[in-house]
Amino acid sequence: MNEKEGFWVWIIGIFFLVVLGWAVWTYGGKLIFFICLLLLILLIGYFLRQPRRYVRESIPEWMKQEVLKRQGGHCKYCEKNYPLQFHHIVPVHKGGLTTIENLECLCSNHHDSISRVR
Repeated sequence: MNEKEGFWVWIIGIFFLVVLGWAVWTYGGKLIFFICLLLLILLIGYFLRQPRRYVRESIPEWMKQEVLKRQGGHCKYCEKNYPLQFHHIVPVHKGGLTTIENLECLCSNHHDSISRVR
């Protein structure tokens, strides 16, 4: 869900809260109350089911240098030293952080093969 859709979800939610309050204030009817409450619950459920977006931060240069130094400037698996790519051991979309401990250098062949497995 993009920001525009999220905005309208909240606007509709607020609208239903206003309608709910008005219905209870004006009529005191349980049926109207429960209909509005059901619609609000469905709206919240829709909003909570939307996939969470994660922010992908770039790897700072100093961190890249530390990872390169730790691995001796070559791929972890095949000892190639060019071209290297930085790989998150625990993927960012699964909660992995951009830390020195969670990064490793891989050649493009190994990076592609590992990324396809996940």
